[in-house]
Amino acid sequence: MRHSPIAKSRLTAHGFGLGAILALATGCAQSVGDIDRTQPDLVPKDAFKGEWFIRQSVIDVPATSAGSFIGETQDMEVVVWEVQEDALVGYRAYEKVPGIDAQAEDQSGVAPPKVPEGLGDGKDPTLYKGNPIVAYAISDHVDVQRDYNARTGEQTNIISENSSDRPWQERQWMRVDWSDNLVDNFLHKPSFMFGESNHVEFIPESEGGADAFRLEADEDGNVSYIDFTERHFVEPNIMGCLSAIWANGIGDCTEDQIKVRTSLLKVDVAREQDYEPMFYDDRRQGEFGYFRTERPTYDRGRGNTFTGLQQFANRHEIWADNRDSKGNLKPYADRKLRPVVYHLSPNYPQDLVQVAEQMAEEYDKVFKEVAAAARGQSFEEVARDVKEFTGSSCLFCLDTNEDGTARIGDLRYNFMYWVDDNQQIGPLGYGPSSAHPQTGRIVSSAAYV
Repeated sequence: MRHSPIAKSRLTAHGFGLGAILALATGCAQSVGDIDRTQPDLVPKDAFKGEWFIRQSVIDVPATSAGSFIGETQDMEVVVWEVQEDALVGYRAYEKVPGIDAQAEDQSGVAPPKVPEGLGDGKDPTLYKGNPIVAYAISDHVDVQRDYNARTGEQTNIISENSSDRPWQERQWMRVDWSDNLVDNFLHKPSFMFGESNHVEFIPESEGGADAFRLEADEDGNVSYIDFTERHFVEPNIMGCLSAIWANGIGDCTEDQIKVRTSLLKVDVAREQDYEPMFYDDRRQGEFGYFRTERPTYDRGRGNTFTGLQQFANRHEIWADNRDSKGNLKPYADRKLRPVVYHLSPNYPQDLVQVAEQMAEEYDKVFKEVAAAARGQSFEEVARDVKEFTGSSCLFCLDTNEDGTARIGDLRYNFMYWVDDNQQIGPLGYGPSSAHPQTGRIVSSAAYV
């Protein structure tokens, strides 16, 4: 019988001793129940199957810091994980330049590339692994089980970590040091302008609070979301120090403590394959501008060609059930509708909430007009279908997030985020979108003001 170490109650040694004394004093033989001696921060290895989105965001910066700003967001990637003896490694799950890697036999759509027989490596040679994006040190591989008498096999009431009965690769749990990405990646690690992290620590689950390590499962018990927050102690920033000494005095010559959240979201492969990418070349870009996802391709006979350039508009998905059983696109009239939801930051000014709601109503009206034109319906008919498909009256929706469920840096949410703390190098407005690197579908977006 195995027990999860996550969110379980503990009986302390002191409590056990007191209970034993009371039992002796009363002369009664009372059961003390299970004694759990497992330590915090274990994660199940089975959680790291399939593809995952991964992104880092700066969530807190000192008001005197010139090293970064709240909301600074790194490129989102898609990775597959491999649990090695000393590290949990996240490899790019797709071919960076389609056609260039001999290990990718097929790179069509967003399906994982097929690896030709005999060319794969690692624990699963059929799994395509591009360059490593992240790697975190593993300190322990354990099983969580009841202690037992080695001679008789009789189990006891003590639950503990076992690291000797089975080889490391067969043990079900591991303890990961999330504080340091062992892979150098210019587009994934925050730069902290002109400064480097002298010390990094992640906030464990046992510490509690909104920034503590988080692991969440879906209704079927499958882990679908993980995030952790790192405290970076960044060496003094020369610009901030000069500002403190010779400019306006607002700055600091000591280290900054900057918080960075890494968000991991399990990829819904069926949803990604159902999505219809919008090819958006320069001609269409001249008609109406979009941020784009651009991918060069490689032809073994001609090399990198302009005609092979893949250009996809970055856009939110308002359609669902886009394809039939054969993968063919359905007419818009036969598709379902999917609302786009934006959340306000927990500290959003009350006097501006009404303005945000009015803006959301205007966007909602435009979204419904577009859907009505595509489906050949009236505005009222689309509004009826939105209610039928989603249970909501809006196609562009605003959640005031009064309970603070949506947190900055969480890939599951879109944000209108109010930043009222002083930001030495903060822009007046900042609107990063995290789009799928193969299709341009916006997974998560934010507007920081």
